[in-house]
Amino acid sequence: MYGVKIGTIDNPGWGVDIDLLDTLLQDKPFQKIQVDNGDDDWIVCLVKDNIFTGAGDPNKLEIILKTFRDWVES
Repeated sequence: MYGVKIGTIDNPGWGVDIDLLDTLLQDKPFQKIQVDNGDDDWIVCLVKDNIFTGAGDPNKLEIILKTFRDWVES
């Protein structure tokens, strides 16, 4: 039920869900990130319902994970 999910999406690209419920991060503010420069250059990261969700084109997995890490460490 809780945990981390990393998988491919059909856009194509990557999807990441990290459950924040019952962690120190569940109430930490997160500023939504959204960039859309076309099919080959896009990313969205947000927190909703105690889940960090990141999605992006096939080259964005590292950036999604770095975005999460930077937010956790801030």
